[in-house]
Amino acid sequence: AGQSGIPVKGRPASDGAWAHRIIAPREGYVQGIGLARLVGTLSSCGRVRFCVAPGQHVLAGEALVLAETRIADEKAVLRAIPIGAFRSNAESTVFQVRLLVEVAARALSPGINDFYTALACADRLTCAMAAQFALWVKDGEVPVYAKHQAFELPGQDFRGLFAAPMKAFRQAAADYPSVTIRMIGNYARLHRLADRPGLAAYFETQARDLADHAIARTDFAKDIQDIEIALEPFGSPQTAMQEVAA
Repeated sequence: AGQSGIPVKGRPASDGAWAHRIIAPREGYVQGIGLARLVGTLSSCGRVRFCVAPGQHVLAGEALVLAETRIADEKAVLRAIPIGAFRSNAESTVFQVRLLVEVAARALSPGINDFYTALACADRLTCAMAAQFALWVKDGEVPVYAKHQAFELPGQDFRGLFAAPMKAFRQAAADYPSVTIRMIGNYARLHRLADRPGLAAYFETQARDLADHAIARTDFAKDIQDIEIALEPFGSPQTAMQEVAA
């Protein structure tokens, strides 16, 4: 999960009508999107929005692609967006991140209680996030393909990759102070390394949300104290708000 994702940049979200819509021919999981292959196919179509991200489940008839002008070769586009019956490693980082969260959640289930495996998953997820800083785009911006910026890629930025899986991790870890404290510490490490506007504040918010959830699930004063100590590297809660305002 440490390999870097597709190159993206952020730009203000654009409005306007779409002239052409390509829909999913069947239900399943998006295995990937061959963006480099599609540059030539769609170069004359103006803005193009890819409505789904790798790993996403789609239903037959849901929109895959919207284009500002007519797309001449729909079949070529569909060949570049394969849909499979199952999730697979073809989805690359998306699949690996979600698999790590699933392993952690299963390890923390009442019948297993293997928090050491969950700690290892927390560390690997941290490595994955550290490798994907380049996917960060600011609030209010949409990610676009850096090599052809007419391609809009909603859901294929840093938040699109990690927001839902890390919420699931928080929900699984909240009953385990040791896992909560480890992940808060990992968010603090990412916070120190963050090199893009807004990214450090994002990690602080994730850490505080995890702490709040865990504290709400325990009545043991020592656990609460340990969780609060783990938050100390972030300083005052005002830090995140000040960075976002800047």
